[in-house]
Formats: sequence, C-alpha cells, structure tokens
Amino acid sequence: MIAQQTGVTLSETFSGSIPATWTVVDGSGDGHTWFADSSGDPAGCGSPNPAAPIGGAWAAADSSCASGGTRMDEELITPLLDFVGQPIVTLEFDHWFEWDPAQQDEIADVDVRSSLTAGQWVNVARFTGASTANPQYEIIDLSAAAGGAPDVEIRWRYHNAKQDFYWYVDNVVVHYTVPGQCLNDVCAAPGAAPPPVPGDMRADLSADGSEITLSWDGTCAAASTKLIYGPLDQVATHAVSGAVCNIASPEIWAALPAGDLFFLLINGDGQGMEGSWGPATEGERNGLSHSNTCGATVKEITGSCP
Repeated sequence: MIAQQTGVTLSETFSGSIPATWTVVDGSGDGHTWFADSSGDPAGCGSPNPAAPIGGAWAAADSSCASGGTRMDEELITPLLDFVGQPIVTLEFDHWFEWDPAQQDEIADVDVRSSLTAGQWVNVARFTGASTANPQYEIIDLSAAAGGAPDVEIRWRYHNAKQDFYWYVDNVVVHYTVPGQCLNDVCAAPGAAPPPVPGDMRADLSADGSEITLSWDGTCAAASTKLIYGPLDQVATHAVSGAVCNIASPEIWAALPAGDLFFLLINGDGQGMEGSWGPATEGERNGLSHSNTCGATVKEITGSCP
C-alpha cells in the first residue's frame, strides 16, 4: 500500500503586491487593471473594504476606478504549475464580486488552460451576479483540465465592465492529491478503519430550493455514510451544526436548514468511528477531531479501498 499524498502547489495572499511571477493583462489598455488593493486604497477607488478572511492586501479589478469609456477586460494569471503524477487538482480562494445591479453586465470568470485543453482557456466558474456573502469562499475541482499536466495556468478574468463595481480575490490555494495505491493483488483496509470519503459527489438543488438530491459513485463501500453541515462563513474552522445520518446514494436531503451552508459526505463503520473528511490545504480537514454527530466518538483516517 502506498498512502494517499496531498500537497500545496501554490499559495498566495497578495501581501503588498501581485507577485512578479504572476501575469497581469490590461485588456482595455487604459492602465486600469488588476492591482494589489488594501485598506489604504492605493488606487483611490473609494470602494468598500472586504470582510475577513480577506485582509492585508488582495488582488482587485475595480471598474469604478476607470473614468474612460473603454470596457474593461482584465486578466490575472498564475505562473505555470506542474501537476505531473498528480491527478487530482483543487483550487480554493476567497472573493467578493460586487455586481452593478443598474447595468447588469460585468462578468467574473475563472478559467484554466494546459496541454490537456490544447492550450485553450476553459471556463471552470462564472459569476454574473453579486456575491451571496462578503467574502465568498470557492472550492473548484480542476482535475479534468489540470490533473497530470506539466503546464497549468489559472486565470481570473474580469470583463465587460464599464464604470461598474469590482472583483476582489485573495487567499488563493492550489493543491493536489495522489490517491493511495495497492501494490498487491488484494489490499485490505488497515485495521478496522472505515474507508475514506466517497468518490465523485453530485448535489442537485430542487427548483423551489427546498431540497437537495445527493448522489456519489460508491467506489468505497462503507458500513455507514452521513452528511455533516455547518454555516458557510465558518467553513475555515469546519464548525459543524448538524448531520443527516445513515444515508445511501441517491439521498434526498429535505427540510434544508436556513442560510448558506457547507456540507461534507463522510463514511463510518456504524459503531462510532467516522472516516476521513478529505484533504484540506494542509493535510486532513479538521485534523483528527471527529464531528460528534450520528454517535461518532472517534475519527480514523487510515482506511483505504481494495
């Protein structure tokens, strides 16, 4: 057995400046493009400051700074990133997109390109309305466009903006996961630990927003599976406020709690032991602390799949 490996390829907080290794493209050619903003308002835009965890300095594209008639098309691009031998790639960042409701035209895109995309930008996230929180946290699976590639770039593109509002980006983290491998014909889970988190999960919100249908690939059989959840603004500390116990794919999560939520799907042994919460930017999410839900008394992350 080779254990699962995780690591951080890029971590950037834009403390004081946009690094020289990043690329800024002033698409409008008028000098108004991405810059390192702060509470000192270095560009004199007069725009509000974001809330924590955005702080110190952050990357900003602010069309309220531009007084001309040219529509902005501004790009902020990471340095080349190498994920050879690393099939699972994840992007996390905090942002605040303040969309002008009067004009309703500015667009905030996150794009990826690599040899897997034939060098063409592929959109992985688009925002066309104001952020639902200040700031808003995003986690995006880039594996299809970046996993295993030696030449990955990620772009934040603020465009079609003309004297509108702004887009702030901060706390960018790109990390990878290399799944564990079995080197024998049969590879059993060590001890009695439950298998890790289920594989690909899909969540479909109903039209009226009253329920979510969850489904997952079930690659790892487990004695029990549960869904834990908490307030989205506390996702950094994984503060758990509840759980849905003993679920199976597909599962309809009805009577949703109010507010913006984060949620995680977790396997267990059905006898008080829960498995991994999945990798975070630095190792296991929430360390070895269990959720204290559905009878959990211990967390054991060494489980694996045959």
